[in-house]
Amino acid sequence: MQTTARATEPTATLFWDEWRRLRHHILAALQHAGDTHTEHDVLDLLRTDQAQFWPAENSAMVTEIVGYPNGSHCRIWLAGGEFEELRALELDVVIPWARQRGCRRIEMVGRKGWARRLKDYNEVARVLAKEI
Repeated sequence: MQTTARATEPTATLFWDEWRRLRHHILAALQHAGDTHTEHDVLDLLRTDQAQFWPAENSAMVTEIVGYPNGSHCRIWLAGGEFEELRALELDVVIPWARQRGCRRIEMVGRKGWARRLKDYNEVARVLAKEI
């Protein structure tokens, strides 16, 4: 599946149209991630170029570039929608974009089910959380 998606600028009319249309996917991903951020928090990160919004026809994702001492990684932080469309977005658009920015790895934060479906990824850590 080819996709023509690209990161959208948060100040552009296109961004707001796409955000309104697909925000339910991002809000669901936030809820699954433990409600660590609000929608407003995500929009602030997008507005300040600390995160990138990738809309597709029936899916969306949010990425961020994470700097480590041994190089930068592009982290797929929030994603929701159709699995095959998200994979096409990752492979056809996000990975080339990340390479252009010097990223040497793609990371993904997600639920256990993602690990079963993404056979080309290696699990490098698990994050466990407990309410206190």
